[in-house]
Amino acid sequence: MAGQVRQSMRTLAMVEREPEPLGDLRLLNDLMISAGHRFTTLVTGSARPCDDGSVQVEIASGGHLSPLVLRGDGKVAEIVCEGMLLGAVPDPSFGRTECRLDPGELMLLYSDGVTEARGGASGREIYGDERLVDALASCGGMQAPSVAERLELLTTEWLAGRPHDDISILTLQAPPRRGSVSADARDSEGS
Repeated sequence: MAGQVRQSMRTLAMVEREPEPLGDLRLLNDLMISAGHRFTTLVTGSARPCDDGSVQVEIASGGHLSPLVLRGDGKVAEIVCEGMLLGAVPDPSFGRTECRLDPGELMLLYSDGVTEARGGASGREIYGDERLVDALASCGGMQAPSVAERLELLTTEWLAGRPHDDISILTLQAPPRRGSVSADARDSEGS
């Protein structure tokens, strides 16, 4: 089912002139119900660069976990976006919100396979929201691919080879300002 949902979203993205995250969720919900599929969670959205170097992000949620943002000051903020499960009822209420990522700031979208990963010394303790927030906060100054890789590594180490749910991590980052440490490091890597 995940593959069908993903392919449907890709198709919508190809035929739309302007992204409409809430409309996409409603259409996908109708499709899932008519096909007799079970429910799922989903978050979708769009990102637009702004003249000041920031990125304006719009997200819509069908029961998915709210994203986290690693701010420039190193603090982690939850971007609350609540909504009903996708494919559960004919006329659901989906959540929609917008947020701005200043240059260098990063948004993390993740599946419950991360926070519900069971491991630790006993093998039964969940990774949890607090560990994830602390891990993300420790990633200040890192580029998006490195943050995703680090969070995946920490989750996998926590699991220590035990069975687990799917783990999905997606990072979106506003480009750093010219002259910042991470922008200068990126430029020197390409030289």
